[in-house]
Amino acid sequence: MDTKDSTDKKRSSKWILLSALSLGLPLSLLFAYNYSSAELRVFNTELIKIGGADDLDLAAEPSGSSVPSAPWLPSYGSDHGTSATSDSITGGIDEEELKADTEAVEILIPKGLYVRDTIPFDPVEKSDSSKQRVLLIGDSEAGGLYRLFNDYCADNGHQMVAALIWNSATIFNYGYSSKVDDLIRDYQPSLIVVVLGLNELYARDLERRTKAANMLRDKFGQIPYLWIGPANYTEDNGINKIFEEVATPERFILSKYLNLPKGDDKRHPNHDGYRIWMEYIARCVQSSQFYDFEFEIPKKFGHRVTGKVIHTNAASDKGY
Repeated sequence: MDTKDSTDKKRSSKWILLSALSLGLPLSLLFAYNYSSAELRVFNTELIKIGGADDLDLAAEPSGSSVPSAPWLPSYGSDHGTSATSDSITGGIDEEELKADTEAVEILIPKGLYVRDTIPFDPVEKSDSSKQRVLLIGDSEAGGLYRLFNDYCADNGHQMVAALIWNSATIFNYGYSSKVDDLIRDYQPSLIVVVLGLNELYARDLERRTKAANMLRDKFGQIPYLWIGPANYTEDNGINKIFEEVATPERFILSKYLNLPKGDDKRHPNHDGYRIWMEYIARCVQSSQFYDFEFEIPKKFGHRVTGKVIHTNAASDKGY
């Protein structure tokens, strides 16, 4: 008797499962079809959708913003709004002006990989036709940028005379080492470009790092400089603010809000990310009154690097 009851229960369970599948599967398929863009015909008759995608306002604007997003543009958070202004080299864009300027909004629509014609910076007329001797110094992110910097220099008639790529370096290495003093003496640059900060995003000893940053800036003497903050993918504890204050806002480019494609390690930009970042830097320079030389987007890439490129690592070469 028990065996028969067990068999009946198994049969009942089987029929319940088959009934659920026979009813649920078609309903699932119809639900998926209802919200798809496909058309389905049965015996040459189109199945009508009930409240499908056509009823959705796919063009509706996200709440709180009327500016179309572009992946390389800075986010408009409160932190960014207080640390950059529309006329500063940080590349800050006044959101209210941007909303009111239809043409500016339209050119935010991406037109390919490069930022060309997509960031509404106002270029400043450049009167200095002299050719710059550029010294590039920094950490591993400078290592990702130096060939592009060389292309921008070469195509605009400048020369990257030397580059110091100090992997894993922090402001302590650069501030306390004599390497920068030696490079300035040997290559006599007319412009120094700094790319630092990636390895000290979480640093809390900001007073000590402020001292080191001032020491680095003092090495430059009267030589003009451009200080580029790290393209960090996570919030820092204040290193960008420290560097901006030491460099002065007019000579500092804030990069932390750029949404650049990541490399495999998720810490550095990938190849495309570096190219986008480099073009953003060039746009900042072109729109700044503090740099009176041309730094346009190259018509040609892949220039031969003629300057001295030094690679070292802070793990084995502390520098002081």
